[in-house]
Parts: sequence; C-alpha cells; structure tokens
Amino acid sequence: MTLKQNRFTIFAVESIFNPERINQLDYFSIEHTILLKSILLQNTIEQLQSSYPEDGINVLLNSKDKSFIPDFLLSDLIQLIYWEKLDQDFLSTIIESYFSNNLDKIIFHNQAIGFTSNDINKTSSLLSQQNNNIVFGKSENEFISFLAFCTIDADTLTEFVNPDFNYDKFLSAVNRNDRFLNILSNFMIINDFKNFNKLYHELSKKESEVYCSQKMHEKFTHLFIEYKELLK
Repeated sequence: MTLKQNRFTIFAVESIFNPERINQLDYFSIEHTILLKSILLQNTIEQLQSSYPEDGINVLLNSKDKSFIPDFLLSDLIQLIYWEKLDQDFLSTIIESYFSNNLDKIIFHNQAIGFTSNDINKTSSLLSQQNNNIVFGKSENEFISFLAFCTIDADTLTEFVNPDFNYDKFLSAVNRNDRFLNILSNFMIINDFKNFNKLYHELSKKESEVYCSQKMHEKFTHLFIEYKELLK
C-alpha cells in the first residue's frame, strides 16, 4: 500500500462498477445502477476537489471493480485502494496505514449526497475541540453519509462500512469506545428508489446548487428522464 494519509476518503462498501457483482437497485437496470452510483461518487469527488483542490482523496473499492475503473478516478490526487473482504484485520490495516496520524479525517459513503464545504468546515471545527470526538452526518433513513474523526477504532469503522448497516449497532460501537459524539443531519444516501425519488425533488430546489453543480445535475437529469413515469 502507498502510504498517503489523505484527509478525505470515499468508501464503497460493495462493488459499484462490475456489472456481474453490483447490487442492482429496484426498478433500475444494471446499467443504470452503475451509472447512478458512478454519478454519486463523481459528485462527491467534484465537491471535494472544488473546495479543497490541494487535498488528496482515498477511494476504497471492491477488488472486483478493478477492471472497470472510469476515467474520472484516474487522477494524481486520487489514491485507489482495493479491498477483498471488509473484516477487522483489513480495517485495522487501513486504520494503521491511512488514519493513524491524529489529524482530522472524513470518510464519505459512496452513495452520499447533500453535504457542502460549510458542513465539512463545521465538522473539522467540532473535531478540533477534542481529540476523541466523532462527528457523523445522518440521513433521514438512519444511514450515515460521512464519518469524521482524528482517531478511529476497528469496531466503529467495521459497523460504518457494513453493507448491512445498522444504526443502533453503529452507535453501540461508538459508545463502547468512549467517544464524544456529534451528529449533523439532513444528508442523503441514495440506496433505493425511494431515496432516488427524494433526490429528484431535492435537486429541483435552488439550494441544491451548493452540493451538486450544473454539470452533475445534468447527469442526474438523464437518469430522472429514464424513470420519469415512476417519479412522484
């Protein structure tokens, strides 16, 4: 592993590019499932690079995606890290290799959207108040869109990246490790059609411009058109 302890990490907890491995969303074709997850990932990268152009980004992907990497991930500022199994041994290695310098780190779920540079700056401010603070962004369906910390333990990270994420188990892991918890709200995880429909309505609002550029909005719009008869 190349040791670049970047401030930002995007974690894909399942395959997102390999058509034979991807978890197909209800009502979506495999092609459109891949496209949606790609756009969400690209949007997060664009948000981070436009606000923090000097900061590198770690992107953790399933090793089965390695032959399907899109061009937008091929950048000197993006460090691709591949996983085969999300067990505690691997995550402990990730913590030691990438999250061990006691500086603030933020991990984003690959299907997250709705955060702004103001949210990131607020998160960093909260982390600076105490070294064992944890800050996370919560969606209304009790998923976590991002997790921020200066130090992290394998139990908490294991629950965060669990493909079968459970909010109560995540909170239990945080509390077991004696953390000061700060929760920010009103973020989105687009992991089913209901949340895709919510995204459709949110992106129609002018306020969405701060977390989704016109270029990215157009990419989402092409998908909205494909499913316009199902969107309410």
